[in-house]
Amino acid sequence: MKESWAGVLQSVRAQARKAYARTLRLAQRIKYVHLCLLSKIWYLAQILPPTKEHVQQITTVCTWFTCKVQSFGYLCPPYNFLKNKANTDAKCKTLLYARLWFLCRKNSSITTTLMKKRRLTGPITNPSNVHGLPTGISFIRHYALGMAYVAPPDPQETMQKFKNHLYGVLLTMATTDKGTSELRIARKYPGIAWQRVWTNVNTTGLSDPIKSTWYAAINEIIATNERLAGIHLTTTTSCVRCGATDTLLHRLIACEEGPVICT
Repeated sequence: MKESWAGVLQSVRAQARKAYARTLRLAQRIKYVHLCLLSKIWYLAQILPPTKEHVQQITTVCTWFTCKVQSFGYLCPPYNFLKNKANTDAKCKTLLYARLWFLCRKNSSITTTLMKKRRLTGPITNPSNVHGLPTGISFIRHYALGMAYVAPPDPQETMQKFKNHLYGVLLTMATTDKGTSELRIARKYPGIAWQRVWTNVNTTGLSDPIKSTWYAAINEIIATNERLAGIHLTTTTSCVRCGATDTLLHRLIACEEGPVICT
């Protein structure tokens, strides 16, 4: 009897290990246990009643397959990764993002189909395309925002190495000092009463296009040739209209739409 039960239990364990990595919800796992793992055992138990030891082994296999956290087991044994990882937020995001990344390599899930439509199954551009995502799948939004800063794994890169790299990036993002939320132009010219400047722009009755132009001018983000040459995006600082140096002041009071807006 012991030899009969030993063979059945070995077969059940092998089948559970083989099916463990399948993407199943809790209800589906329970159904799988009843229909696939325990079906042979029910018939054998009618002829050869199991001992207490065998019942404990059966319970252990079913509990492991049904209740163990799937996101850990799907990726790899979690304890090697979780060890010495102190930041819980970065650790949980790493497990989620890594699971979603490798889930996208499959073509049989609803999540993969949705992410393909958003072009989130490969390297993600920054900023990522998260507009219009339903509120019920916020985990995909978080994935898109976070993975935009992570290089995709190399074909030869192991899961453990990819997760360690991913954790390092997310940890840096979580712990880096965000600094002040003050605008760059306000930090550059701290002596100006910026609150009064913004109030004047908003209360003068300007049209939206003109107001947007003034915001760009005040924040010094108009693409003048002087600015573009400073970051090596053009080879000249001259104005294409008059040949003078294309500074912000020149753009506002001498060329293009500047004089029109000022008058």
